[in-house]
Amino acid sequence: MVSPFEVLCGCCSPCGFWFDGVRISINGKSYLVTTLLREGELTALYQVKCPKRSHSGGVYALKKVTCPIGRADFVTRAMTEISNYQRFNSPYITNILDFQVAQHDNGTKIIYMLLPYFPAGSLQDLINNMIIRGDSLSESRVVRLMLDICRGVRCMHEPSESDFRDPYDVAYFDAASLRYSDETHLLVDAMELDLLSPPLTNSEPSAYVHCGLNPENIMLSSEGLPVIYNMASCVRAPLELTSNSKLLGLQEWLNENSCLPYTCPELLDLHPNTSITNRCDIWSLGCICYALMYSISSFAREQQLCGTPIKHSISTGNFSFPDEPRYSQSLKRIVQRCLVIDPHKRPDIYETLAQFQELLDTS
Repeated sequence: MVSPFEVLCGCCSPCGFWFDGVRISINGKSYLVTTLLREGELTALYQVKCPKRSHSGGVYALKKVTCPIGRADFVTRAMTEISNYQRFNSPYITNILDFQVAQHDNGTKIIYMLLPYFPAGSLQDLINNMIIRGDSLSESRVVRLMLDICRGVRCMHEPSESDFRDPYDVAYFDAASLRYSDETHLLVDAMELDLLSPPLTNSEPSAYVHCGLNPENIMLSSEGLPVIYNMASCVRAPLELTSNSKLLGLQEWLNENSCLPYTCPELLDLHPNTSITNRCDIWSLGCICYALMYSISSFAREQQLCGTPIKHSISTGNFSFPDEPRYSQSLKRIVQRCLVIDPHKRPDIYETLAQFQELLDTS
């Protein structure tokens, strides 16, 4: 049995076996595990402290991803997530502070990601607190939050040359002061097996689509700014489903990770030889805005009101607004424009951002 105070390195910590008080070393730095924040079947998120930085807070989030033996796709997804954290240069998208790859004697790979910790919580925490208090956000607060979220999404949808980095480039890892070990080299090579995204070229920056925006993975900074936190679902856009393997890979990820009330209809009805564009995120933005207004997603509310399954409401685009004057018709129209079934008829991120900015300027 492992002692609660045993110092564990990233290469030998027992899979799925944690205690409060365990120390883990990532690239030579020791972190004290204090709290389990979230846990899934193969992933876990912990709050950790760095004792040597206690004078400045030194509190971080540590994500642990377990990659089962023989599942190269799990390795690929984890390494792609790391690259996504490093790819974008925006205050509205979180960065990764460090990472380490471990391999156990049985062949199981564990990938650790050290991320910023946000004590203010997520947008979902904000929504939950509003429900408890029985209050709501002002329209100006909703619009300001949406503006900042849109700025983060804009960075993904149309990255500039300065934002573009090639995650296949070894020098890129060195420049980020991250250990580029032989084990990491093997895992980066495995990224070529990615079922969802073809290899990058260096000719021009690519647009990306998040595919999983929802209030739980948008955190709030100490200044109240929204920060897109979980980048595991971010892929290059458009995502072309040119083979059954790509379609099945995306379907598997959606089954395990998607938040249904914020998922666009095209992701719920996948077909071969179709593409997922970045208008997928516009739908999610409309759902998030609605949730900030009424503390519930638009399609979850339809289920509460009429008993209609959420998936059916999404596929038909059927939702309504509460009969109250709390928010302007202009704000409601922005939500309606985002929640259009045909993705080609939704506004792009620039139009959406301009609509929120215009509403703020005229309010």
